[in-house]
Amino acid sequence: MSTKMKIIKDLWFKRRDIISDGYDESLEYLAKIIPLVIHNIPSGTECWTWIVPDKWTIKDAYVEDLDGSRIIDLKDHPLHVLSYSLPIDDVVSKEELVKHIHTNSKRPESIPFEFKYYERDWGSVYKRTN
Repeated sequence: MSTKMKIIKDLWFKRRDIISDGYDESLEYLAKIIPLVIHNIPSGTECWTWIVPDKWTIKDAYVEDLDGSRIIDLKDHPLHVLSYSLPIDDVVSKEELVKHIHTNSKRPESIPFEFKYYERDWGSVYKRTN
């Protein structure tokens, strides 16, 4: 396997949200390969027109139907959970769940990258199957 392919393989499914353990781990990984200067800027710092968001880390997430079958699972793809989603452990109605599922009508076969750095909400993203 080429060096480039190894880097892609090692980093591809790492959850690399802008302020997260996965992002830090990825930068440290790359710093062993190429010279990098990594700056740590605290959450809440104003950077021009942007405020650095809080750190966000996720270990596990999934959506199950009432029979316990997983229909969305973070283990299948790192983008299946909305970046900065709040945790939820609840049974919700289909109508409520649909409000929190994000898709892209222009690219129905793709898993969109969605985030809510500053909105305190939960959500999942998924490619359309119908």
